[in-house]
Amino acid sequence: MPCWPPAPWLSCCAPVPRGILLASWVWLALILGSVLTTDALFSPHLVVALPALVLVPALTLERAWLGVTSVAGTMGTNVFGVAVVALLGLALQANVHDYFDIQIVQRQPASRFTVLSNYARAIGPSYRLYVIGRDDWTLSYDTPRFLVPSPDAVDVRNAPLSLPLDRIPTSKGVAFVVESSAVDFAERLDAIRRAYPDGREEPIAERTGSPVLTSYLVENTALVAADPAASRD
Repeated sequence: MPCWPPAPWLSCCAPVPRGILLASWVWLALILGSVLTTDALFSPHLVVALPALVLVPALTLERAWLGVTSVAGTMGTNVFGVAVVALLGLALQANVHDYFDIQIVQRQPASRFTVLSNYARAIGPSYRLYVIGRDDWTLSYDTPRFLVPSPDAVDVRNAPLSLPLDRIPTSKGVAFVVESSAVDFAERLDAIRRAYPDGREEPIAERTGSPVLTSYLVENTALVAADPAASRD
């Protein structure tokens, strides 16, 4: 179909080079994600540019593949394909190592919710958790919901808690999980110790050694002894 209006010096139907399209894609994402926004440039603003950044090495690989095929024929193509697969495997291994071994383990300590979730998952089969701390200290947050989908837990947060408990598990114990940074941390633990003097105290810290929570474990027999009239569920 001819362009309208026709122009002998301009081919309006000529395809735009792919390099220009990709560059425009990346620059448009940068402009929309930084210049036209009120906050600083950060990763969620650049998600739209990721496909273009992936297409660049893919197109480069395609050009190299076609060039090797035209020069060396089928044998060269096969050798090139093996080299590409080996390179992609090494790149995948390096990325997995950098993310899981370096970034997560060495550079970025676990958040307090991750520490709480891992601990809840470990003791969940034997204990009901009472989560005590600041107003956002909870197992209902996104990270705990992902790591511990259905915990047997009570979110006390910074609300008062009557002790000894008037409702206890039928056979499980109770773990009072007190956030170390809570303003009433010492008072909370003292009240739990007085109610259940035979409990077992366990400080839980992140990998760097910084304390995140203290767990006070009370077995079922101690719960019953503290309040024989407590209801069970």
